[in-house]
Amino acid sequence: MKIKALCVSVLLAFSSTIAAQQDGDTIALNIDESITQPQQQQSWWNKKLLHKGYKGHLEFFTEPIDDNMYLLGVSTSHGRQFSPQFFLGGGMSFILMEYYYNKSSSKAELHGTIPLIVSFADFRFTPITKRITPVVGLKMGYLFFFHFLRATPYIGVRWGLCKGFGANLGVGFPVFFVPFGGGTMEAVRLNVGIDF
Repeated sequence: MKIKALCVSVLLAFSSTIAAQQDGDTIALNIDESITQPQQQQSWWNKKLLHKGYKGHLEFFTEPIDDNMYLLGVSTSHGRQFSPQFFLGGGMSFILMEYYYNKSSSKAELHGTIPLIVSFADFRFTPITKRITPVVGLKMGYLFFFHFLRATPYIGVRWGLCKGFGANLGVGFPVFFVPFGGGTMEAVRLNVGIDF
């Protein structure tokens, strides 16, 4: 009798398991587990961190122009992230221009620092909405002290650190348009910054 009761219990347990599998409970659980695991890994990597709305940028940069002149500065831009790919805003750069002049014939040497302010429009394009993405952009500005126009196309990389916050590293190629037929001056700009 005890053996029969044990066999019936095992049979009921086995049949209930099969019935649950046929209803899809266990299968659904297994499918959920198999789908959930890759989604968690992908969601961390593919999470869109550049949401629509306000966006700010802060960066530090240096621009060696030639052997006698280089620029150090900080810039901030603020605007709207229209989509995960497109940003448009405006900002200001505060620059210290260091210059050296050595006239060997008379042994006269000149050294100085000039503070500069540049206002600019900032356009950024991030083609990939992942945590690590390339960035392409253009800053168009005006150098108040010298009345120069300035265009800075740039490329870089953005690392998404957390929701709405990232670190940026890039290189730009500023071109100064000198008025009254003076031509152009070119430089290379190295920058590091954050966005928030």
